[in-house]
Amino acid sequence: MKKHGRAALTALLAVLMLCTGCASFRSIREDSVREDLPQIDPEAGIARDFTTTMYYRLLNEPYLVPIRHSIAMRANESAEEAIVRTLLSGVPPLAENVSNAFPEGTTVLDIAREGTILYVTLSKEFLDDAELDAAKKQADSLLSEGTITEEEYDARIAEAKEALFTRRRVGLYAIVNSITAYDSNVRVMLSVNRKGTGAERLRYDEVGIENAGEAASNLLEPMTFENEVLATPDRIVECILHRMQTGELECIYGLFAETESGKGQKPAYEDFEKMLRSAGSIVNYAVYEYDLSPTANFANVQVDIELSDEQGALRQIKNAQLQLKNGGNIYQLGFYAFLAELSRNA
Repeated sequence: MKKHGRAALTALLAVLMLCTGCASFRSIREDSVREDLPQIDPEAGIARDFTTTMYYRLLNEPYLVPIRHSIAMRANESAEEAIVRTLLSGVPPLAENVSNAFPEGTTVLDIAREGTILYVTLSKEFLDDAELDAAKKQADSLLSEGTITEEEYDARIAEAKEALFTRRRVGLYAIVNSITAYDSNVRVMLSVNRKGTGAERLRYDEVGIENAGEAASNLLEPMTFENEVLATPDRIVECILHRMQTGELECIYGLFAETESGKGQKPAYEDFEKMLRSAGSIVNYAVYEYDLSPTANFANVQVDIELSDEQGALRQIKNAQLQLKNGGNIYQLGFYAFLAELSRNA
C-alpha cells in the first residue's frame, strides 16, 4: 500500500509540474504576442550625413548664394535626391539674406542617371503661375476702372511675367548648381510632370531664357554649372544701386554689414532710409569688375555714380572704390563708408 501511495503521489507531482510548465510556456508565448513593437518608417532607414555646397536665392534678387550644408541622406535615396529634397524643403536654419526659390508644394518626383546626364522630374507646382494670374486680375480691374492707362497695364503685366520667370530661373539654376557642385561630371536635365501623365522637358520660354542654340527645338538642353547667377561682390553692388534708383530701399538693408570697422553698428532701418535718401537720387551708374583681398575677407568694387539732389542738380562720382566685407555667405557693403563715397565731390 505504501509503495502504491508513493507512486500515486509521484505521478500527481509530475502532472502538476507539467501543467505548471505549460502555463509558463503559454505565459511566455502570450506575452510575446501582446508586446507592442515600434512602427518602422519605410522612408527612414539608416541615414548618412554628408556636407556639400547648396545654392539658395538671394533675398529679392535674381542671384544665388552658396551655403555649406550638412545633409542627412536616407537609406533609400541617392545623394542627388537628398540634395534636391533638401533644396525644396526651404532655407537652412539661421541662414540670412536668402529665400526659398520654389513655389509651395513643389516636390521631386524622380531622379535617374543615364551616363553623364541626371534627369530630374519635379511636380507641376514648379510651374505654378498663381501670382501672375493675380497680377493680371488686379491690372484688368484697374484698367476697367480707368485707374491706369494701357501703357501702365502692359508694364504691370510685363513686370509680373518677369518676376515669374526670375523665380523659375533661380529655382532651375539652384538645382543645377547644387547638383553639379557635388558632382561636376554630370549635366542636369530638368522636367516637370505638368498634367500628371509623365515628365515633360522644360521649354526655354517657360523660364524666360533666350534659346541661343542652333537647334530648332525650344526644349532646354542638359545644363552645367552656371556662374552668371552667382551673387558676386559686383552683383551685390549692382543690386544696391539698382534698388536705390527705383526707391526700393527696404530690399537692400540686409546687403549692408551689421558692423563696420571704426563706425560701429549699422543704423536702424528708419535712419538707414533717411540717410540714403538725403544723399540724393541715383540717376545712372556703372559697376566694374571686383578684386578680392589675398585672404578673400574683403572685395573692392569700382563704380561710377550720377546723383541728383532735390533741386535736380546732377553730380558725378567717378572711380568710387567700394569695399565689401565677407559676411560668410555673401559680401556686404559698409554703410558709413558708402555714404562717404556718395557725399564726396567728383
